Amino acid sequence: MIRKTRLLALVLIGGLMSMGVYVQNTSTVSVPQNIWLSDTLLLISDRDNGLMVFSVADPSSARHITNIQVNRNSGLAASGTTIFANSSDSIVSYRLEPDGGVKRLGGIRLYSYYPDRYVEPEPSPFFMCTPPISAEKQVAPLLPFLACSESSGGTSSEGATVNTGGSMAVFAVIDSFLYYVDQSNLYTVSISDPSRMVQLSQQTIGWDVETIFPTPRYLFIGGSEGMYIYDRSQASEPVYAGMASHFRSCDPVVVRGAAAFVTLRSGNSCGGTRDVLMSVDVSDPRRTEILKEITVTTPYGLAVGDSLLYVANGWAGFSLYRAANPRDLEMIAQWDEPATRDFIWDRDRLYLMGMEQVVVYDVADPADPHKLGTIE
Repeated sequence: MIRKTRLLALVLIGGLMSMGVYVQNTSTVSVPQNIWLSDTLLLISDRDNGLMVFSVADPSSARHITNIQVNRNSGLAASGTTIFANSSDSIVSYRLEPDGGVKRLGGIRLYSYYPDRYVEPEPSPFFMCTPPISAEKQVAPLLPFLACSESSGGTSSEGATVNTGGSMAVFAVIDSFLYYVDQSNLYTVSISDPSRMVQLSQQTIGWDVETIFPTPRYLFIGGSEGMYIYDRSQASEPVYAGMASHFRSCDPVVVRGAAAFVTLRSGNSCGGTRDVLMSVDVSDPRRTEILKEITVTTPYGLAVGDSLLYVANGWAGFSLYRAANPRDLEMIAQWDEPATRDFIWDRDRLYLMGMEQVVVYDVADPADPHKLGTIE
């Protein structure tokens, strides 16, 4: 009987870990699900480790700062050193302190039949940060990160920061608004005070929502049956503006100017039987037009910069396309490794999210990326 009980417990823990429910506390990346870049901070939503925070001030030698143990997490966002994460039906906010500690600011439950304020108990210090790095492992100019902070005042640092997620992001941050998509809804949350977030609106989109990509005017939402476009002229309550329908498939999206680029992957829960890279004219969201479809190999996420487009091909590596003319997509380079799921393209840096790691490249010449370092 004892053996059976132990076996059942092990099976249960294994199942919970596969769902990101029972999180670990290590500095080793396991299964990255989402990435976000905020200035020199790279944040990883990891299936088994919750949120992982790294300094990429020196991209050739990324340094693990801390973990934030968030259960049932699949996405994250940041504005400066303020970090947001989903946890089941809630959004929780944290602040990374100057000494590397993490302060929990607050949280909010999203559904209208819950109270605005997050009501789950405060986590213990173990679930706030990892133990301090030993002195011999600290390398200048790394601050004494990972010490749990008791500080309770101040606001996030301001300045010239880069705040961006990959194409598989479920969050978008614009000014003091946080936009979040779950499997069927778009939520707007005020984050002017991250310790007292307020849900401003909720729109039901469907049952197939997957990703969100923001522009100053619109939110482009990827779903398994189409790309939905919401106008955020009234930022607190975006309204439906249009849609580009497609066959059932997984559907991350990025936008450059009047063109959206979408990858459609078949198999598994995505449905469908085709693997496609698609360009869409979104100059008028009410009258979207599919400009081009080309067959690609198991496409996942993508990243666009000026006239070029990186496409992740899963276990088949990644590719680079010329996209200056969205009606004439042309592959100009491909790499068989590493296995790739998504990207963040920040000027001359490409952060490639793989299946078990994040790789940083110098892409001053996008067709000739040079590996700078690996976060694993």
